[in-house]
Amino acid sequence: MACSLKVPTLIGAMMNYCESTRIRNPVILSGCADYLAKNARSLPAGAIVSIFVPFGSLYFQPPEPISGRFWKSLEDAVAYRFLQLKPNEALDVLLAFIHLERHPVRFAEKIFRAGFLDRLFHRRNLRSLDASKTKLRLFDAAMTLECPQYAGPMIPREERPGNPDCRDARLKRIVNRIHPHLVKLAGRHYVVSKTIFLGQLPSVEFYAIDAFIYPRFGPSPSQAFSLEKQHRNLSIAVLVHLPEHFCRNSSQLMGPQVTKKRHFRKLGLRVMSLDFQTLEKIIAEPLAVARYLEERFLATEEGM
Repeated sequence: MACSLKVPTLIGAMMNYCESTRIRNPVILSGCADYLAKNARSLPAGAIVSIFVPFGSLYFQPPEPISGRFWKSLEDAVAYRFLQLKPNEALDVLLAFIHLERHPVRFAEKIFRAGFLDRLFHRRNLRSLDASKTKLRLFDAAMTLECPQYAGPMIPREERPGNPDCRDARLKRIVNRIHPHLVKLAGRHYVVSKTIFLGQLPSVEFYAIDAFIYPRFGPSPSQAFSLEKQHRNLSIAVLVHLPEHFCRNSSQLMGPQVTKKRHFRKLGLRVMSLDFQTLEKIIAEPLAVARYLEERFLATEEGM
């Protein structure tokens, strides 16, 4: 679809609406991608953010015919407007690149400069400050895992463990209910732990694993997992996906959830995905739960 709208604020409003309502409409998004490919270099910094970031959230790649032009135009525009971006907006843009499996290594040096970090952390609101630190850790972890040209990690790993108490109550409740089923499914040679943070990744909510199945005599999940070939695919990250983890009326996961799964697989873990709503419907029927878990176990995605 050729995008006839010329006003960046209208395109940005359309994209923000799609993002907030999780509407992944290929016709709308393709049209907005075409607009961005043609106009990115002339857009103000704020418009680049409002138009591009939802592509990452919705995990929508630009159509193949315009893909090369889209990314070239966008990267040039971000480079040109980088100093005009607010620090949090800059990180949102770079994380959107990550969700779409692009590695913005040309911007990595910029965000670790003292001037950028001073602007990023010059906040009185502690919640905003924590959110900014989390975004920076996510970018560093993602680039370290996925981009060989990135000289990371740039941020030392925190020694403090993640906080299981910060998890969504729905997730904690459903995982407690299915834990006995997972223990039985895993067998006596495996341990099933709840709410795990891996030693190789930042201890933030984004990287929390709802349940973790690992060999009884293997390393602790809090230790750094070996990436050697013989140790891959021995452990399983069990992820329960809430309704808001999916695009509306679709089985397509949102960009951050796709990234989370990809990173666990990059570490050599298998990933077992469970649907919260399905579990809620059958949780009072033990046989149905057992059948569903076995079905999802057989569909486990292998580590990369």
